[in-house]
Amino acid sequence: MNPYDKASINNLVRFLQKQRDAEGRAKLAELRRAAADPLRDTRSIWILGGLLPETSGWPFDAYRLVGTLYAIHAQRFTTPDGGYKVPGFSEDDDSTSYQPRSFGESLRRLRTQLGAGQDSLDKRFVALLDSDREDIAVPLRGFIQRIAAAEARIPVDYGRILTDLLHWEGDHTKRQWARDYWKTARAEQEDEDLFETTN
Repeated sequence: MNPYDKASINNLVRFLQKQRDAEGRAKLAELRRAAADPLRDTRSIWILGGLLPETSGWPFDAYRLVGTLYAIHAQRFTTPDGGYKVPGFSEDDDSTSYQPRSFGESLRRLRTQLGAGQDSLDKRFVALLDSDREDIAVPLRGFIQRIAAAEARIPVDYGRILTDLLHWEGDHTKRQWARDYWKTARAEQEDEDLFETTN
């Protein structure tokens, strides 16, 4: 299994999305428990099993981390039948135009909802971008917890998060997250500046 292969990434996400029956919900509960220390807790290994890369190292840890993040998010969105429906970006798009979206866009939506508290989120986001991959689990978990607790349903593209985490050490992923996060803030500031200069 090539952990960077899109099929491998999609297999993990599909597996997580299918955990809707009692046994699946129990697996997600174990993954949530593993989220306290996702890179050291072994529960995620036996739950995700054959979906994990065959070699140890960062790809192995990134798959486990994404499994725990998904489980945290899923807990908030239970359905009357006992299952859950985690919001995804495909709900915003028709199926023919869907494009993967970065975690920066999810956090931008959270930032827009917050109103007060945006400065704190901005500082945490900058710290996240400065994190090495070995230190990223805790801040990511905190952001997912905030997204899950948000009033509105904020979509998260877990396949894209995994892809981005696999390439975290390069600058491309961090720049993309930053562009997507600050996109609205820049536009709002430009609108305010234009309003002030015309009045």
